[in-house]
Amino acid sequence: MAGTNELLAVLITTIVGSGAGTSIVGLLFKHRFDVQLAKQTAMLQRHSRIHELQVEALGVIHSDLNDALFYLQRIASAGRTRGQVDDAELFKRMGERLAKAASEFSKTQLLFSQELTTRLNEFFKKVFETGAELELSEEFSQFPMGEGVQLRADLIDKVRNAAFKEIPTVLDEIRREARTVIHG
Repeated sequence: MAGTNELLAVLITTIVGSGAGTSIVGLLFKHRFDVQLAKQTAMLQRHSRIHELQVEALGVIHSDLNDALFYLQRIASAGRTRGQVDDAELFKRMGERLAKAASEFSKTQLLFSQELTTRLNEFFKKVFETGAELELSEEFSQFPMGEGVQLRADLIDKVRNAAFKEIPTVLDEIRREARTVIHG
């Protein structure tokens, strides 16, 4: 009988012990999994929010840059139609759009890649340089006929090249980078 009682005690201890041990190991694995899942969820939520902010900012910035380029191209265009808004008004509108884009870019610059930030800075720089050259070309209209006309023509050609070739190329590069950010 003593052998049977010992065997029964060992059997009960084994059954209870293995169930409790399995339960404890299971609880430890579940806790570890829950912690990892919580960290992963928090990281995904953070990345999702950053992506939303990037998309919103890029939408505003791109729209304003596109409008500013439109105004610059209207100022630099060779043909004029009757009733067209004068250059001073177009210049003002261009400046407003650039200021709005620059303000949004300044607030959200840290959200963008270095490549996109470089492209945006390049756009602003080229537009400001082109605007300065355009203003300078107006100053040459005050010069005597011979030298002032040639200097003005050279600057206008440079402005048109920038407005219709160089700056749109930079804007296309910005669009390409922005699409990469938006669509992954």
